[in-house]
Amino acid sequence: MDVVLGRGFRRGKSADLIDGSGEHETGQFENKDPLEIGQEISSNFAPKFETDQQLEKVEQYQLTPGETCFRCVEKLTRQQGMTIMGTPEGNAKITKGAQGRNGPLIEGQNILSGTAHHNGSNRHSKIVVRGQRPFGHGDDNLEIEAEEQDGAVKRHRPIIIIQDEDTTKDRAKKRAKNRKDRAAGNALKATIVVQGFHDDGGQLWAPGNLTWTESPFLDIAQDMLIESVDYSQNDGGSIATLNLVDPRAYDGEGAGGGKGNKSGPTWFFPTDI
Repeated sequence: MDVVLGRGFRRGKSADLIDGSGEHETGQFENKDPLEIGQEISSNFAPKFETDQQLEKVEQYQLTPGETCFRCVEKLTRQQGMTIMGTPEGNAKITKGAQGRNGPLIEGQNILSGTAHHNGSNRHSKIVVRGQRPFGHGDDNLEIEAEEQDGAVKRHRPIIIIQDEDTTKDRAKKRAKNRKDRAAGNALKATIVVQGFHDDGGQLWAPGNLTWTESPFLDIAQDMLIESVDYSQNDGGSIATLNLVDPRAYDGEGAGGGKGNKSGPTWFFPTDI
């Protein structure tokens, strides 16, 4: 059994929202937030969209014919710095990472094995988001552009993102920042295996939680975010495999700015991409 946070949670009842096309009489929405839109286009589905966040209203949105429920809601929530995770009940929850905390992972105490992954191929020196509004005139509506710089990338590696949906200057800036932070966070990952399904305090290891991770072998000493958990049993008993990511991947503080972080320099990924 496994539970996953983010865009691409594994197969379960909520997979119907990933695979199934949204259904709506007109496909047109005005002044609705992503949850309201998601609930309307999936009203005939067993799994439902839910949220624990305050979402912004979208002034106008047109559902693309054949567009899946997940694709529609995911791109709207991405603009607002949110992600989607599957719940134990089989629903799809719009949320942010780092909503809770598990106990620490300490080498020599509860870490059975671990690996670290460093991949900065998706990081860029400059992130430019461009878009326009479906109504209005003037540069504020027809030539919207926002830019973010990733100072850790020393080579010239720009990327231009065209925002297909209705956007504003503030939304474009938020998307550029989220794109930079998520790329930085996703460049720094680790997989750690522990005995049992619960931490030392008896709490179930759960996606979306932070956990202080300290491993000299992996050169990690910082908060990491649990992105997914695989629960399994073998002759040795219960095993949990935790897939960890720098919290910046989900709009949290990580190696680039989290308090108390003492990870080695490879986790800052400064220049070698």
